Amino acid sequence: MKKILSIMFLFALLASSCSEDELAKNQSVSSESLKFMASFEGDESRTYLEDGMLLRWTAEDQISLFVANTLNQQYQFEGKTGANSGYFKKVSSSFGTGNGLNCHYAVYPYASDIEITDNGVITATMSAEQSYAENSFGLGANTMVAVTEDTDDTFLNFKNVGGYLKFKLYGEDVTIKSITLKGNNYEKLAGKATIAPVYGGNIDFSMAADATETITLQCGNGVKIGTTAETATAFWMVVPPTTFENGFAITITDMDDNEFIQSTNNKIVIERNVIKPMAAFEVVVIDKDLQGGSEDLTPYVTFTAEAEQSLKMSLSVSTLEYSVNNGEWATLGTNTVYFGGELGALRLRGKSQTGTYYGSAATVKFGNSAPVACSGDIRTLVDYENYNTVDTSKASFQRLFKNCTSLTSAPELPATTLAGSCYSEMFYNCTSLVN
Repeated sequence: MKKILSIMFLFALLASSCSEDELAKNQSVSSESLKFMASFEGDESRTYLEDGMLLRWTAEDQISLFVANTLNQQYQFEGKTGANSGYFKKVSSSFGTGNGLNCHYAVYPYASDIEITDNGVITATMSAEQSYAENSFGLGANTMVAVTEDTDDTFLNFKNVGGYLKFKLYGEDVTIKSITLKGNNYEKLAGKATIAPVYGGNIDFSMAADATETITLQCGNGVKIGTTAETATAFWMVVPPTTFENGFAITITDMDDNEFIQSTNNKIVIERNVIKPMAAFEVVVIDKDLQGGSEDLTPYVTFTAEAEQSLKMSLSVSTLEYSVNNGEWATLGTNTVYFGGELGALRLRGKSQTGTYYGSAATVKFGNSAPVACSGDIRTLVDYENYNTVDTSKASFQRLFKNCTSLTSAPELPATTLAGSCYSEMFYNCTSLVN
């Protein structure tokens, strides 16, 4: 009996020792002095390759860190602005103990309402309002997550949750106050999201059912944009992984609260950690006061030129109207219309089921070699009052810009169901087109 008791006593001691070892390990994990090294996913990322953009930490950046349990703790970057790696040290923690996790999880930026489940599914908020930053996205807009291999691993390899939309805007004497993005199919863009990172793997992501449908980029005291396509100003938005099935619209507001809307109906896919650049386009703000207080935000086909230019159609086009420098609308017909330089922009609109085809194709003719940028929605030449819903099945724009060697940018072409040869030779020999 004594021998059996001795063996049992020895087993109890061993069990006690094992428990103390586990306790010591857990205490070590939650130690106040524990630091985490953090960096960003590797240089093979396409984000690093495009535009030369590199992710960098800012002094005193803060993250939410779940140190082997579900308790949200606040950690702060100890390095200097511009570093691509460095240590984070705990600055405060929430009350409680939390449930155990088999590794560490982190989320940038810190927020007290970020939560994590026992199986590592994070709930965080994607920003509905972001701040302008020159040639990059705003501070705190770029949600990132990291997960370690186990509780002994203290290296946080942060991965971007969203992708990036990059707009390039230009216009004459335009200062931007804000830019708002909204999907044409009511895609969820901001608010609560669930994020499930996997060590060495991908990120599972989904937006909550009650998420909102817009993201607004605030520009503070205003950002004055460049005056040409070559000097266009870049604006960045961080967007969750999203497929805009029917494209999107952006509403641009200037400092006088005038608005300009640019839209596309093309399918646009935003991938995680990938930049989606959009072609530069001109912002033509129509002052409310010049319209008697009403706003005409229709995306007419618009031509702009730094030097004086002229336009004439190869056929008489009675269904098209033109306006120069936001003036009165008049029938285009066989008129030669002068625009550009101090004359201002030229806008076209129409009411024609067949677009610009009248038994034969009508072609734009410019009067000289001065570069011309074109923007707007091609459907406004079919029915400018109902362009979003117009039936374009009989419309054609073949050869519309054929041999326009001065053309530097093209209008949006969202119409995909049209007549035969609808876009045939539309941009043939347009040698100045960038895209």
